[in-house]
Amino acid sequence: MKTGSTPAPVQNNTFSLLQELKAPGKRWFWLFLAMVAGALIGYGVHFLLPPKYASSAAITFSIDFTRTGEMTDVETDIAIVTVGDILSSGKVINNTLNSGRSANLPENSFTLETTAFLERYSYRYELVVENEDPETAAKWANLWADEGLAVLSEAKLHALNADSLYKQLLAAQDCLQQPGLVEPVAAGCQGLSNAELEEKLAGFNHAYLEEKDKSLGYLPAMDYTLTRQAEPAVQPERNLAGSMVLGGALLGAVLFSALILFNCRKQRG
Repeated sequence: MKTGSTPAPVQNNTFSLLQELKAPGKRWFWLFLAMVAGALIGYGVHFLLPPKYASSAAITFSIDFTRTGEMTDVETDIAIVTVGDILSSGKVINNTLNSGRSANLPENSFTLETTAFLERYSYRYELVVENEDPETAAKWANLWADEGLAVLSEAKLHALNADSLYKQLLAAQDCLQQPGLVEPVAAGCQGLSNAELEEKLAGFNHAYLEEKDKSLGYLPAMDYTLTRQAEPAVQPERNLAGSMVLGGALLGAVLFSALILFNCRKQRG
């Protein structure tokens, strides 16, 4: 029996892509060439992609704080977000598509969050449309603004009606709770029995809820104006050359690394 023998070394077959690349004079040069080739291919491909032109119309909103009283930042933000929801609502988008058909615009060139984008800047909303044709982009943006303004006008009218009905509702409630009140609160209640007052109150409440629903959450003290119509863009909005070059270089590096991995594993086993 032999003692003090040295155990045989264990061969490490673990593959390391980093070690392969670090090997002297091995593959850094070829990796560089692969990235350059990928970048050149990406630069060439960007010529095959049509440029995108963007046009935008702008609608600016304001709030009459003398009517609302002091509002918190959260309440103000909710009011602005609400009108943004109206501008991007299904009703506005569908009306815009119908107007586009009447104007013989390609329907598939107007899709929310794909070619049409609603961008908020504080109290202003930009209605942005991208298209390969700058004229088409501008037409879609203006149609969107027109239909948005039409729905906003309806919503504002219903909001004002709801506000008026709410005041009448409160007055009718006061009549029931304190029938002895003097003018002017009780002017509409004189000569009415409690049953008649309750019927009147129910009518105000029903009309108020109906107008409130049709107002789409629009704040009665809010106003708006079309501050800019869309004009055809002169220059493309996005230049894809940089991103395509970078993407091609990264793709070249990934493919080259995958090729090294495949070859080394094939040699080892």
